[in-house]
Amino acid sequence: KQWIGRHKHMNNDTYSKQNSIEDNCLSNQEKTKHHIIQLTIGNSQYTELTWEFINKLKSTFEAIQFTHLSIEYDSMCIHMLLDILSSLPNIESLKLSSLPTFSTESLPIEDTENYLSVLATNKITKVKLAQVTEADEEEIEFFINLCPHIEYLEVDCWSDTDVSSLIKFIMNRMIRMPNLCFIIPTADENMVRTLAMAIDSETINDNTSYTCFKNLSNEVLYEIFEYLDGCDIYKSFSNLNNRLQNLIISSLFLLRITLDPISKPLLEYHCQQVIIPNSHRIRSLYLWDPSTYPQLMDTFFNYCIIDSTFHRLESIFLHGIGREKLLTTLVHLKSLPCLFTLTIFTNDKNYKDLDLGKIYQLIFSLPKLKYNRLCVPRYVLPIYIPHVINKKFSTIEYLVIDHFCTLDELNCLLHYTPQLRRLSCHGVIESDEEFKEDLSLKLPHLKYIYFQNCDASFDEFEVFIKEISSQLQIFNINIYWNKAYLDSNRWEQLITEYMPKLKIFYFHFNQYFYDDDRKINLRDSTDKFINQFNSPFWIERKWFRELRIDCEEMNFSIHSYRKKWIDRREHLNTDTYSKQSLIEDNYISNQEKTDHRMIQLTIQDAEHTELNWEFLNKLKSTFKAIQFTHLDIEEDSMCIHMLLDILSSLPNIESLKLSWIPVLQLESVFIEDTKNYLSVLATNKITNVKLGQVGEEQEIQFFINLCPHMQYLEVECISDTDVPLFMKFIMNRRTRIPNICCLCFINPIADENMVKTLAKIIDSEIVNDNYTIQRSGNKISVHWTL
Repeated sequence: KQWIGRHKHMNNDTYSKQNSIEDNCLSNQEKTKHHIIQLTIGNSQYTELTWEFINKLKSTFEAIQFTHLSIEYDSMCIHMLLDILSSLPNIESLKLSSLPTFSTESLPIEDTENYLSVLATNKITKVKLAQVTEADEEEIEFFINLCPHIEYLEVDCWSDTDVSSLIKFIMNRMIRMPNLCFIIPTADENMVRTLAMAIDSETINDNTSYTCFKNLSNEVLYEIFEYLDGCDIYKSFSNLNNRLQNLIISSLFLLRITLDPISKPLLEYHCQQVIIPNSHRIRSLYLWDPSTYPQLMDTFFNYCIIDSTFHRLESIFLHGIGREKLLTTLVHLKSLPCLFTLTIFTNDKNYKDLDLGKIYQLIFSLPKLKYNRLCVPRYVLPIYIPHVINKKFSTIEYLVIDHFCTLDELNCLLHYTPQLRRLSCHGVIESDEEFKEDLSLKLPHLKYIYFQNCDASFDEFEVFIKEISSQLQIFNINIYWNKAYLDSNRWEQLITEYMPKLKIFYFHFNQYFYDDDRKINLRDSTDKFINQFNSPFWIERKWFRELRIDCEEMNFSIHSYRKKWIDRREHLNTDTYSKQSLIEDNYISNQEKTDHRMIQLTIQDAEHTELNWEFLNKLKSTFKAIQFTHLDIEEDSMCIHMLLDILSSLPNIESLKLSWIPVLQLESVFIEDTKNYLSVLATNKITNVKLGQVGEEQEIQFFINLCPHMQYLEVECISDTDVPLFMKFIMNRRTRIPNICCLCFINPIADENMVKTLAKIIDSEIVNDNYTIQRSGNKISVHWTL
């Protein structure tokens, strides 16, 4: 959703002094919205935002070119806000859910270093201020002074605020905001004319552009109304003038109704004054009630029956509906000739003993339904549904079963949906009875299946999937604990014989290490399943394999595709300095050719436990048994001895990625003499290295010495790193890594000047005439031919 939505701000009531809208602020926003990177600082429920925390985030602020800043924290002081803004020079849009605290010591704040820095460098053109009163003029003036480039100002006022007084205050300061073209104060319809008078009373050039509404064509107005709630439209536009009144009551104009928890009198008003009189013009109905006792649903259905009078209703969303109301409503929905989409989220209270088959029979009887989602949280409920009678099939093409069911129950449901194209199922559980082959089930259009959690036996699953997979193109399945699913030969046969059109395959196997014997243990993971997925069948399809582990759990996955370890497109430049007419990036080309043989090991950072030697020793057999080619370590507290111990067990590693540099302790000075270091140095095949959070030359030196076959080196620098110095340091050591042909630096202050500086260093070192330096955002890449 756009930070400033054109349709959102086509206002309810309008006073105009121009014949057309030339809303450059919104038009430019629409052109540039795809460049948005937003930073949102939330309001923690239990802890306060502290300076210590902000200082830890500085490197993040400076590394990413955020364009939008939204602060939801409700007690931030103005000094902290300025400190944050001083680290975010690219911010264009600023949104504050509450105004910063202006303490008495803040009066001379304009003299502070941060204020002057932000004032001189900020690019803020859009400002949203919330919880404003007429007593907050000092705060508004502060932001007017701080952001001289403002084009758009939105002020969310308290209900008792004198908005016209605020408007006068802002208009008197227009000279400080020469680009201001859009002001949005919160107001009701009776205030619009008052604001117009306030604007007219100020001495403003008649050429100033005001928001115009009444001169828009009917087609444009209807397009705007598409983005607005029907109840809001009636509240805002009724009886303003004859033209608008005729537009909103026209039978050509269909309403979208959204109701969430509101006061009972207001809900009754919406039902009686908008929904019931216009039931024949309602296109979509969205009812959302998250409460345990659904007052909204009860009140709505006490006034409204969704029957044949809603004959243009296409979409219904019901969140929190009780069982009796749902069953009654589904009976009435049969009379709707245009209902294509039905989404139901039940509440928890009244569904414990319900047979879901009753609900599905009513859903399947809806004459035009194309999409259905039924969500029943927590409970495992039975589904008793007879086989299709008299060939009365459902028209559903997209079915989301967001609750538990057995394969038998799923099979019965699918008999009703011969037009099905996409199937998603939350949880398939074990059945009390063995699933038997059913040759009568035909789903000739089914191309997509997703099982979020499949806990049925592999034998039953295999029988079931054979029936429906002949046209399958995308298959996604998550398995927890059941090691029978790790039989690659069965999968190979199943895919070859019964899924001839399969293009995309996602397989995820998850388990906790302390689970019982039914589930796989670490030693099983070595020679009993992962290596089985290394046959030509998997390699030819370029289906990549990855094992993710930490001290608590393991995840083995197979993907049909993945982002390349090094992405050619990633290096398309913003700024380029070149001494060759063509990049012959043989390294990246070769990487693309060999990526499909990749088996990646990822050691992730566990949430509750640290990586320890005991756990690593248990993994040794796994490391040695599988020919991992890529190693990705996300653990943030690993020592260098532990890394070397891991690498000594992984002789086939070609690519090494470290999110954090291992701790180089004092005893690590003589680490080159250790047995593991010498072993890794002598045997490793590492050609690609990515290092995160690098701050010292010593850290780079260690990996240059350790990986003499290195072809690609990527260094993510901390914020205050001297990149040219690092570049010179690496270039002076090229004799130790003679095959290096691609060098990348990720730095928050990377710019065109840095590119030119690095080019001068290369030239001065007389390294190679055939090189190219490219910058993409905060990443600078140097390529050269050997």
